Amino acid sequence: ANNANNHLLPSTSASEPQINYSIYEQRRRLHYHLCNIFPQKIVEEAMAMMPDETNPQQICGAILNIQNVRQK
Repeated sequence: ANNANNHLLPSTSASEPQINYSIYEQRRRLHYHLCNIFPQKIVEEAMAMMPDETNPQQICGAILNIQNVRQK
């Protein structure tokens, strides 16, 4: 088997779990999960307003604010 690309894979060490995802990766995962809950257009608008945010609660708050404004 060719193991040349093993450095590209996350560590699977039990003593050191790989949880330090890049901001890009965290936001990509957030986008995926939030789009399963909220309309994609609103998710993308909220995430664009907060380009460095990785806290799902903060982004959900922005999404809810956008939805509330549009319902009025």
